[in-house]
Amino acid sequence: MAQADEQALLARLDEVQNRPAPDTRGLNLATKRMINFLILALAQELYLYLETTGLAVYASEASDREPGVVDYGGKEACERLLTQISDTLSGLQKKELSQDVLSVRARLIAQRALFRSDADSIPVAETVKKIYPLQTENREHRLEANLLGESVWSLSRLMSR
Repeated sequence: MAQADEQALLARLDEVQNRPAPDTRGLNLATKRMINFLILALAQELYLYLETTGLAVYASEASDREPGVVDYGGKEACERLLTQISDTLSGLQKKELSQDVLSVRARLIAQRALFRSDADSIPVAETVKKIYPLQTENREHRLEANLLGESVWSLSRLMSR
């Protein structure tokens, strides 16, 4: 009985994972823009987390260059980097992401976002590259990370059109 239940759940999981992305044609422009602002807010939170570990620069570099082009040093340096990446991923999995923080960050992005036309749902990358510190953060200055324009994590593919 338990094995049959497990097989049924695995089959259902496979079905869900292989579903195509939802059709966004039925969403209005304001909803598509809000989805995109939330995607950017989440990307900024990830970038800020990686910045605290020193890995943010590598994320941009890895997205920008072909595999094998970047030299990360010798074997020992690469092993240290792999350990740092592993530790960072473990920490990221334990990090709780507040919906309130994402909402505030998305609102900040939305306030400054400009679009090429009134019908566009994806903002001009240059207008959403600033990462403003929230009151809970210990940073006094804003950062710039053109996560959309520099195709870090291929964000433009995730955007609702």
